[in-house]
Amino acid sequence: MTTTALSSEYSRIVALAEAKLTAVGGDIPLEEGVHTGDPENGMDWIVSIQPYQPEGWLGGDFAPPLTPLQVTAVASLPTPNGARQVTLRSVRLAEPLTPGL
Repeated sequence: MTTTALSSEYSRIVALAEAKLTAVGGDIPLEEGVHTGDPENGMDWIVSIQPYQPEGWLGGDFAPPLTPLQVTAVASLPTPNGARQVTLRSVRLAEPLTPGL
């Protein structure tokens, strides 16, 4: 029974983290920063969006047509024995910011 309950809790936590990843670009703007809100069904969440540079990519003097951003969604459920937590990451492509607009 304990395993079933634990599995159910983690399923809920994963579902919240997935929902927050899906919300990026809609309810959560696709821009650098940290986004959080009220707990949902007793679970806390936070979404961090930061620039992403693929390993081995040296870049260049040109502006890329799209800017890669790493999106990290963390959902956690506080428990008496500590929080159960799930972290999901994704890379999204965003329009580069145009200065002066």
